[in-house]
Amino acid sequence: MKNTTLKMAIALCVFVFATGLQTPVTAGVIERHSLDLTLQPQQSRLTAVDKITYLPQGGERAVFFLARQVEVEIVQVNGRQAPFSFQQGGLTIDLGDQRDAESVEISINYSGRFDDPPPRGAPLNTEDPTYGVAATITPEGTFLGGGAGWYPYQPESRSRFQVRVTAPEGTFAVTSGRLVEQQTTDGRSTTTWETSYAIPSVSISAGEYTLDEKRAGEVPVYTFFYPQSRHLAQTYLNAAAEYLELYQELFGPYPFDKFAVAENFFPTGYGFPSWTLLGSSVVHLPFIVETSLGHEIAHSWWGTGVRVDFSHGNWSEGLTTYVADYLYQERSSQEDAKNYRLKVLRDYAALVSRENDFSLERFMRRDSRAAQAIGYGKSAMVFHMARQRVGDEAFWKSLRTIADNSMFEQVTWSDFARTMGRFGKRDMTGFFDQWVERPGAPVLRLEAVETVTSGSVTRIKATLSQDKPFYDLEVNVRLETDGGSIDKKITLKDRRQSFTFETDRIPKQLVVDPEAHIFRRLAPEEIPPIVNSVRGADELTVVVAADLPEETARAASLLLQAMNRPDATVVTESEISRQDVENLEGVVLFFGMPNKCAEPLRDHPGIEIDGKGFMLHGRRYNGPDAALFAALSPNQDPQKTWAYFVPFSEAEARIAARKIPHYGKYSFLAFEQGENQDKGIWEIRRSPLIHNFR
Repeated sequence: MKNTTLKMAIALCVFVFATGLQTPVTAGVIERHSLDLTLQPQQSRLTAVDKITYLPQGGERAVFFLARQVEVEIVQVNGRQAPFSFQQGGLTIDLGDQRDAESVEISINYSGRFDDPPPRGAPLNTEDPTYGVAATITPEGTFLGGGAGWYPYQPESRSRFQVRVTAPEGTFAVTSGRLVEQQTTDGRSTTTWETSYAIPSVSISAGEYTLDEKRAGEVPVYTFFYPQSRHLAQTYLNAAAEYLELYQELFGPYPFDKFAVAENFFPTGYGFPSWTLLGSSVVHLPFIVETSLGHEIAHSWWGTGVRVDFSHGNWSEGLTTYVADYLYQERSSQEDAKNYRLKVLRDYAALVSRENDFSLERFMRRDSRAAQAIGYGKSAMVFHMARQRVGDEAFWKSLRTIADNSMFEQVTWSDFARTMGRFGKRDMTGFFDQWVERPGAPVLRLEAVETVTSGSVTRIKATLSQDKPFYDLEVNVRLETDGGSIDKKITLKDRRQSFTFETDRIPKQLVVDPEAHIFRRLAPEEIPPIVNSVRGADELTVVVAADLPEETARAASLLLQAMNRPDATVVTESEISRQDVENLEGVVLFFGMPNKCAEPLRDHPGIEIDGKGFMLHGRRYNGPDAALFAALSPNQDPQKTWAYFVPFSEAEARIAARKIPHYGKYSFLAFEQGENQDKGIWEIRRSPLIHNFR
């Protein structure tokens, strides 16, 4: 919704400029909204009265934004009708002799239709998590986004809210704040919420919810689920209580009046102050409770609690990813944590090119997979590397201090640099500047490895180098011997840094950054072909196998929509020679089993495939219920990726095509009856950061 809010801010600024209004017009600020809404789902309409406590601060007029389709009926200032104009989404109210008053009550009666079409069924493409829905009122449910102009709004302002929503019997509303009242009388249901803190905007979801609740210490936790999902309520309540306990230990008291999980009638994963809104299809996914729910609760401290100054970049998604998604893996095992860090590096390598890369100070929100790899993945790794530099105690103390001192205030990357530098007792400004202000990532190489043996001692000399622009890095290097391992930390600030090891054991391997603690751009030979290699390819050519039935080929093509690759070039096998395929730039994706270019798949260890099905890791998948996806490097060439999507029926193609993009980090996938049965990543055996001794 941040993008919608920005558009509305621009619209209001344009309106003020176009009408020639002077600075005093917008001098005032909203202190409090008292909103009384009535929903009419059958007509997709609402009627409302907003009583605004407004501080004029010398302004002659008050200016607010409202959606253009809204009809403003009556405006009153301190109980008296006031002149107003409403055009191009800008509502201008003449304050008359109240311009010097400390505060005034502005009452606005209005109504409007909100009918953005929600997606039907499971959307193929999830690049835009809003699906274009800013506000919609339907019999199935209601969603009113905070930046959609359904209430009088000043961009970049913060105010307190009381919201009373009246709807047909059985329809209840959820929003920020504490639950004041929920009741049904005379065929109408009413829900009232109130915030004790100022927030930038308020969003609402409403539906025929069942309410369940639990207390996590002093914090009430609610679920607002549709009846068909109510059996999940206790699972969500228990998990939310555990996450709240974890994060209060790490960051201090929970900053809001409650936490609620509400179910949406179309697939969303939104976080708002004190609640999250998850689509019906999302609520039922088992991994949501294990990861995504905790991610949204962590946002209560980072993003909706401590706020982002977007003029310096959005740090909140990276930090929340680090203290949620990554931290859960770290608490599971060190191996799981390392695999998560490797996933971040592989996603960046597969999805981000020189053409679509940008610095963290320019990241606003996820609007593509490349933006996610930067603003979530790279950003999380920056926090990880900062933790490595200052140590655990200083890192967690820094976060808690920022949460204590800056709750409901905006902070920037510089605030993290200063605080971590203070507690870590070292200057962190340069560290954060190089990672936040520059696009890209360092490219590292291990060079000039030499060994000299004198008696029983072997002396090993090597050089670690990087390309421009040079980063200031602290890199761990490990020497593996027949008697164990020796670790050494290398500081690399310029083009190269030499280092030595001495050992009386037989050296086996020299490895730079063996635990993947450094964010860097992987070399081609370090990147296993994965689903995201196809999604992020600069150029993508699809070759439709000659033997693939036409209806199955059409179903398979849904994969291009799901990956948001309408730019892919599609040819049939009869239109292209093997030599032409081998000469293609970019990634090649085969639909069906081709007659030419099939060797990389047929000859791959662990895969056996024929016209009736395939075998993967010793398990046979037969008949129309089977589908295989595999991304490979033909002839072991790390510069090339050929991917094969081989469905054995139209129905299986249609189901698997929708699911494959959700398995972006995997090299191979086996489906049976629409369900994933096997998945994995090909082993990487070569790296410019590994030297094997004879």
